[in-house]
Amino acid sequence: MTSILKAFDLALIELPPVCTFKITELGSAAELEQTVLVNDIHAIKCRVVNAGASLLFLGFQYYNMPAPGDSGSPILQAGKVIGIISSITLDTCMGIAISSSIIRSLEV
Repeated sequence: MTSILKAFDLALIELPPVCTFKITELGSAAELEQTVLVNDIHAIKCRVVNAGASLLFLGFQYYNMPAPGDSGSPILQAGKVIGIISSITLDTCMGIAISSSIIRSLEV
């Protein structure tokens, strides 16, 4: 099964049974609280500047910005996934993430 959200440039796929993975609980974003973008290469601290119904706006430190390959990485707050990074604006040190409420709406 595949879910595609064209409005968010996001595709979710079902993994084959032979794949091993860890399930992380979805949470709701708290504004102005510490968060972290995490993937297999690094962890980058940021803050939720604004949490809308479908998008999160994140502030990063200018010396520790996500790279283009970080799109699709989870954003964690208090150990729960609150979003998935979608885009970065380097000149403002801001990022946009797809909210966990959008991800939650896809749960089967």
